[in-house]
Amino acid sequence: MGWLKTGIGKLIAGVAATTVAVVAVVLGVMFLGKDAYRTIAVEETNGISIVENQKDGSNTAYEGMHLYSGDDVKVQDDSDLTMLLDMDKYVYAEEKTHFWLEAEGDSEKSKTKIHLEDGSELSCLRTELTEGETYEVDTPNSVMAVRGTVFRVTVYYDSNGVAWTRLEVFQGGVYVELKTLEGEFNGVSEVFTAGEAALIRASNDFSEFVVGENGSVKHEIAYKEIPQKTAMQLISYMDMGEELCIGKELLMDYTKLQEHKTEEIIVEEPTCTQEGKKEIYCIVCEEVDETVTIPALGHKAQEDWVVVTEANCTTKGLEQKQCTICGEVVETQEINALGHQRQAPVVTKEVNCTEDGRQVAYCARCGKAIEETTLAALGHNYGVWTQTVAAGCTTTGSEVRICSICGETEYSTLAALGHNYGAWTEVLAAGCETEGSEERVCSRCQNAETQTLAALGHNYGAWTEVLAAGCETEGSEERVCSRCQNIETQAIAALGHNYVADDLMKEATCTTEGSQLYICSRCNDEIHQTIAALGHNFVAQHDYYEIEYQFKAADTPTDTITLTVTCICDREGCDLDGAVIEEEHTIRRSVDDTSGYTYYCETCNAEILKPQ
Repeated sequence: MGWLKTGIGKLIAGVAATTVAVVAVVLGVMFLGKDAYRTIAVEETNGISIVENQKDGSNTAYEGMHLYSGDDVKVQDDSDLTMLLDMDKYVYAEEKTHFWLEAEGDSEKSKTKIHLEDGSELSCLRTELTEGETYEVDTPNSVMAVRGTVFRVTVYYDSNGVAWTRLEVFQGGVYVELKTLEGEFNGVSEVFTAGEAALIRASNDFSEFVVGENGSVKHEIAYKEIPQKTAMQLISYMDMGEELCIGKELLMDYTKLQEHKTEEIIVEEPTCTQEGKKEIYCIVCEEVDETVTIPALGHKAQEDWVVVTEANCTTKGLEQKQCTICGEVVETQEINALGHQRQAPVVTKEVNCTEDGRQVAYCARCGKAIEETTLAALGHNYGVWTQTVAAGCTTTGSEVRICSICGETEYSTLAALGHNYGAWTEVLAAGCETEGSEERVCSRCQNAETQTLAALGHNYGAWTEVLAAGCETEGSEERVCSRCQNIETQAIAALGHNYVADDLMKEATCTTEGSQLYICSRCNDEIHQTIAALGHNFVAQHDYYEIEYQFKAADTPTDTITLTVTCICDREGCDLDGAVIEEEHTIRRSVDDTSGYTYYCETCNAEILKPQ
């Protein structure tokens, strides 16, 4: 059972049966996942503890609440929280304690990390961890590991930002490794057994055990400084059979605890429908040891029905029975409505030409109108229309008719007739660029209406050349309107030269330029064009054996080599007169599996053949 270690800054739980390790600790709770069987539940909570996770946000802890890996827990002032992990590990968090949980694995191979940021927590591992299980407490300056033990870890900070961790071992042993606030382990470690305490301080640069007056890093546990609620937790572990490094009576004496003296107090009387509650209360420590439920009394109904609401024509009545103890209504039933008693209808409004009449049937019992009928209006009986004012071209007329029943008079407007114009007559003829006019006259009122005739626009003939265009000069042409003789003129674009090649004046050679004469067929303008020199058409004269020798003689074997070879220009009439030219050509060598090396001139683009 060797000591188990995890990464920097993590509490390690998983060591020898008598060993635990303390560090900057965060209390950890286990999770219940798809691939693991881990339980972490709130066993007891007093006051307020806030649990935060990514899924549900912030919630107040309650008894029976499941906690999961990654949950962040903050125990508030005057509060405490007890958790049960995997049914055999108890974690008690004191007031003003902040920690978060990290857990994984299953019931056989579990890994638990309690990351204690601030405050105090008490751990009790009731059974020894199996091989592969770890229980870790991680503080800002140390890491502690255990297998089955009882120990308390406290984390606090001074005004200089130094982190302090205090370890108190009540059972088993704790293995401690030191690290800086930046998470760097310095190789310092120590084992603390039952009855021993340690004090650790650290910053970003160092982490060390505080040495006592006796020169040792191992101190005695200051039992008198243990809070009473924490001492009560230790006593509860003793009651469960755990053997600690101090006796129950001595611990109670140190922490000024007394044995419980209880009495029953009814805090809520039972009623007919609600349970009551009584508490088993300790008059010494003022703690509630047990809360007992008192069963509800149950209702006792009266024998006779009591009418609460009388029934009428349309509304049901109600009768009920009450509880003889609390007076609450425990049973109700309806009384059926009586229904209306209909009388013959009565006309309440006479009908006329324009208004509906009405008749109503009433209930003989309650006098309420239970049926209402509308009598449709008769409508007017008008005579024929008679004209009173005749309509004109632009003015309206009128006519009237009278109802034979009520004498109602109805008037109607006759629409204006509108003008009755004749045909349009030309008043002023339109010209090419000037408007004309025409008018028409109404046959009833002689009203005259005039409108404009649009200008006709010019009526030009075909274009006639006035001045012929040249190669570089514009010409002109004009056309004449047949109505007003207006003349329009426009330019004719220059024709441009039409050059034709003349006889070749001078042919190009390998090294000299030639020239060509062109003459315009219209104006005889001349231009000369230069013909570029042709250049030599060299033919390489390669020596196969010389090339083969050069490759063999090369200092470094290579696939290509540059050689100067002899070239002859074979262009007819070359002014070099067949002179020999020496040039650098690039020769490439390749391997032929059957015949050895072959050579190829990349400049001439040809294979160099071996003479027969």
